[in-house]
Amino acid sequence: GGAGAPRSAAVPAKFQKKGGSQVQFLRNMQMDKDPAGLRGASTIRRIPMEEVREHASVGDIWMVLQGRVFNVTPYMDYHPGGKAELMRSAGGDGTALYNEIHPWISLDMIEKFQVGLIGAS
Repeated sequence: GGAGAPRSAAVPAKFQKKGGSQVQFLRNMQMDKDPAGLRGASTIRRIPMEEVREHASVGDIWMVLQGRVFNVTPYMDYHPGGKAELMRSAGGDGTALYNEIHPWISLDMIEKFQVGLIGAS
């Protein structure tokens, strides 16, 4: 930009967008009939924490949020905070972190990713 180029307002680092388009994400979710990879399994199956811990890599990430277990793998490229933020709770319980960062966002937004409920099977 030259001397006359307008300056954009600085966005606090905490909220700089790192993920892809949320609109594109929502379109993909409308097309994908099984984004959680359930293949017909129940979304309220009891899942022990040991099983959640097995899903802790960038290509396979589950996490517990408010007692519900989610396969957030399809959301990795779209999370506004970036992949590294999601990885902080990979294979674990991200409820406290979720509530600290964005308590106003309903988990209903990612309900299609629910694979079960935390607890002994």
